[in-house]
Amino acid sequence: MNALMKQVTTAVPGVAMPRVVFYQMPPSAHWPAVAQLVASLLSHGKLSVIVSSDEEARHLSRALWALPPSIFVPHGIAGDDADDRLDPVVISIGVPAAERPVVIQASVSPTGALCTAELIAETVPGDERLREASRKRFKAYKDSGLKPCFVSWEVWASAI
Repeated sequence: MNALMKQVTTAVPGVAMPRVVFYQMPPSAHWPAVAQLVASLLSHGKLSVIVSSDEEARHLSRALWALPPSIFVPHGIAGDDADDRLDPVVISIGVPAAERPVVIQASVSPTGALCTAELIAETVPGDERLREASRKRFKAYKDSGLKPCFVSWEVWASAI
């Protein structure tokens, strides 16, 4: 069991094991799809969205502002605001924002410290060439005793 899975599966008294859901992204328009996923999961509580670079953080921020006017997702990029704790959605590079019940892993490289999340949402790239990292993470979660599930783009997009 690798260090990530040890952190994810460490039992904390009174805390249930996290639920892990892999969401397939469409073949194109990755960041708009992630923005839709963020909007749909916001009802579960404050979110942390993990990306791998400042450029990805900016792409996601622009995609969140481009959602339809009927959907408003207040968000910030970790370190840009005076107090990230006030933002319902925090986009962070490499590590999740502290004490968030929902973590969306939108980057290609996994991180540790996900054990405090109630829901871990992993994005699966629409581009087949980029899916190997998602396959490895799915297997690692499964090998650690968690029961990850997979939701196709067609299913979750029709539910929005």
